[in-house]
Amino acid sequence: MTDFAQRTCKRWAMAELLYGLLLALAIVFFLPWKSPITSTLLIVYALACAAAAPGLVANKRWGWRLSVATGLVGLVTMLLVVGGLLSSWVYLHGTF
Repeated sequence: MTDFAQRTCKRWAMAELLYGLLLALAIVFFLPWKSPITSTLLIVYALACAAAAPGLVANKRWGWRLSVATGLVGLVTMLLVVGGLLSSWVYLHGTF
């Protein structure tokens, strides 16, 4: 792996670790625990994001794969949430 790729992986590892830890803290302290299954899944997702950081720093393939997988899960989840909010708005706008 080139020096540029190693530096890039280390930067992404720091960003991934920071994102995972901040997301876990936000879930624990700011999200109401009305649905424990959903909150637990979100914490598992946040910890999986943070767990990818050591693999990226060590230039391991599992770290890159975990990072890409959590990124795709986050993207698909965000698309589903935004799609649900948008369809709810369209329904309510048409009804009222």
